[in-house]
Amino acid sequence: METGFKNDISRKNTSDVPRLFTECERQQVLDWLLEDLRADERVAGIVIAGSGSVGFRDRFSDIDLCVAVFNEDEKEAVFTDWKKRLEEKFSILHMCETSNSVVHSGFILLSGFLGVDMFFTSIDKLHARRESWAVAWDRTSKMVEIMQRTWENRKRTDPRRFYQERLDYVWHFIISCAVAVRRGWYWEAVETIGIIRSQAVELAFLCMDMEPKQHHKLDQLPPEFLSRLEGALVKSVGAGEIIRALNCAVDCFFESARALDVKFGMAPAVKLEKDIHEVLQLVEK
Repeated sequence: METGFKNDISRKNTSDVPRLFTECERQQVLDWLLEDLRADERVAGIVIAGSGSVGFRDRFSDIDLCVAVFNEDEKEAVFTDWKKRLEEKFSILHMCETSNSVVHSGFILLSGFLGVDMFFTSIDKLHARRESWAVAWDRTSKMVEIMQRTWENRKRTDPRRFYQERLDYVWHFIISCAVAVRRGWYWEAVETIGIIRSQAVELAFLCMDMEPKQHHKLDQLPPEFLSRLEGALVKSVGAGEIIRALNCAVDCFFESARALDVKFGMAPAVKLEKDIHEVLQLVEK
């Protein structure tokens, strides 16, 4: 398949001027990948995942593909053969790969900083990893049904249990942060506030009946919460500023925790919040 980007992000590019890929180049790369893999009879079909399944979110979106092979024992060999063709076709800035019992994955950064994430699995182990996906082509006529079924039957987070686990351990990070400030270990304290802030975000997602570990959707949280979360950002490395940001992070965490207590018919957050503020006052003195 001929493409129109031979002087851009293909191997024939000789320019040393850094630049971002264009939407046209991304589409050409995607088209080439789909057609190149279609020529391999070992491949049962391909799923486009993420925003690429709906025409991409914007010009900065990368490419995510799941490649289903007929034979489980051939998924790594198919990847190896495909990788050679990719290296011949494009200028690659970086590539890495990982493997487990289900999938062999390749993560590629092309010239122009276009990311291509490829997941090779067998048709028997194919499953939906994301809500957004589209079958590009399918030799089995079964992939749409497989993707729909596995997404519907996916393992979901138990929100009550997740909340309880976060509540059970948050005190450790809060006290550790305050103690680090007293010891003059300011950078450790800054990093620990980041953990507390992330956990506050996870609880905010639970309040919205969303999966908690979706930080790529953080901008979908209520503006009022995000405004308060902004206060938990450390603006300078010093004792007073870190303590201020720590208290804001704690407030954000327990704001959602109190709401989840009501949601789940529990009552531990109010008492723990009171105890935390007491110990913070002692450590800060």
